Amino acid sequence: MKNSNKLLSLEGLRGVASFIVLLSHIQLIFFIDIDDKLLNYYTGKFPYFITQGLNYIFRALHDGNFSVWLFWVMSGFVLSIGYFKKKEISQTKSYILASSIKRYFRLVIPVFLSVMFAYFLLTNDMMTNKYLSEKLENPWLNTFYTFDASFYNAIKSSLYDTFFNFDRLSSYNTVLWTMEKEFYGSLFIFALLSIVGYTKIRYIIYPFVTIILYTLNIHWLNSFIFGMILCDLYINTQIYHSTTKLLQKRFINLLIIIIFLVLIGMQNYYGIFHLILATLLVFFIISSSNMNKFFSSKILVSLGKISFSLYLIHLPILCSITGMLYKFFEKIYSHNITIIISSILTIVISLLLAILLNKLGDNTGINLGKKISLWIQEIDKNKQQKL
Repeated sequence: MKNSNKLLSLEGLRGVASFIVLLSHIQLIFFIDIDDKLLNYYTGKFPYFITQGLNYIFRALHDGNFSVWLFWVMSGFVLSIGYFKKKEISQTKSYILASSIKRYFRLVIPVFLSVMFAYFLLTNDMMTNKYLSEKLENPWLNTFYTFDASFYNAIKSSLYDTFFNFDRLSSYNTVLWTMEKEFYGSLFIFALLSIVGYTKIRYIIYPFVTIILYTLNIHWLNSFIFGMILCDLYINTQIYHSTTKLLQKRFINLLIIIIFLVLIGMQNYYGIFHLILATLLVFFIISSSNMNKFFSSKILVSLGKISFSLYLIHLPILCSITGMLYKFFEKIYSHNITIIISSILTIVISLLLAILLNKLGDNTGINLGKKISLWIQEIDKNKQQKL
């Protein structure tokens, strides 16, 4: 069960979550009332509980908010696994130092490219979100790019504001609101690992920390902690092995997935319901050999590899290319056909540009982070030798 190949399923799950974020924003543009329309369609044709279940399941398939919680839980897991795989204290210290240094550079390069892409579109008057807002009578679209393009502000936004002082009104890419939390959440995990790490009372400390964070109204950090706990259990216990035996039957897996979809489609009760569901879903995917196999498929793993880039690039596309597509096709087809064609082409273009951004930004960020980390560690090593 400790085979790292098993964790390819998390890559696939991340790909699905990123794709759902894209769908959620397309829904907010073209299909804002589709949930109510489908609910009206179901009503009277099925019993009440089936009608509500179908409504919740459909909502879950375009719930971008849940996907964000899922991203954070998986980040906590992935960022912790390198630590828990190491048994020597010197190795764990080295891992935390290297990971902390790499984190900013791993994130900032693709973020920078996505912001500069948006800056290019805005500078060349290629943003069409205001046009679509008026055409579709959609005020949500009119909240983006309400400022004039500034090269200095674009650079500052990508390198500093996104991670340390995010402001939605001045951001060139508003989905970057999660990056500040992703960055601080990562550092928080590294700090917590360095403190509790392999201490025997860490399972007592975990709940105390989560309660404190919830009380301080920063419980989004708990998503990273829950991911860290899942990783701790994965590496240091047999709990996943035990649950795997209970999840052999495919119909049981299918039933659990349906239950998850119904619950995800409900409200995020008390602000923690999605956090709990995201944690349980990650646990379930890793525990189930059937789910592991499904989410480890080549298509989903490939989608997972470009998931970060897809997440970063899709909003500037929606605010520019999508409107261009709509403006072109509305002259040829009816409104309904136009929004369907525009949506499909938006998805295709987003995937293609995400592949490009992944090659230019994601991989570059990872490699740059490694080089800078090794350089700083070498300096630190030389200082220690002189002492």
